[in-house]
Amino acid sequence: LGVTYQRPIRITVYPDTGELRDILVQSVEWVGAVAYPKHGLILMAATAADSDWIEEVVPHELSHLVLYALTFNCQGGTVPTWLEEGLAMVGEGGLGGSAMMQFNQAISSNSLISLRSLAGGFSESSDRANLSYSESYSVVNFLILRYGRNKMTALLENLRNGATADEALYTVYGFDTDGLEDA
Repeated sequence: LGVTYQRPIRITVYPDTGELRDILVQSVEWVGAVAYPKHGLILMAATAADSDWIEEVVPHELSHLVLYALTFNCQGGTVPTWLEEGLAMVGEGGLGGSAMMQFNQAISSNSLISLRSLAGGFSESSDRANLSYSESYSVVNFLILRYGRNKMTALLENLRNGATADEALYTVYGFDTDGLEDA
């Protein structure tokens, strides 16, 4: 995305999720890592045996820092959660087998979560949260594959310039959140 991160990034690793959740002000049972982009900080729970997970989670959390560096503005605009987490999922490499199965089942049963619902945050339920990540990845991946990376960069630049998500989507793609969901 052409972003140079200007400060050191600190990653603090806790030996288990219990210790990580103990220091977090707000936490849900499924959290294993969290990024604090304003502070260049990533907190995560992992051991040496978690190397496969670490290879996914570090790029995911770094994506949050890069996105913040690209979209921060003093106007108070926000990046919808589906876009932020979808980009982070792209950063970590996409969906694994079980996530893909859950996503395909939700499509088959017509039980996907609306994009407007995913804009503000994810469920405390781990199953619903996992589906939220999968859906977010699917939408962001769709935008990148169908319209290209330059349009995604333009979307993020519009958000940085203070546009709402609907305004930015319409300016760049010609549809709002509801139109994206229909597509």
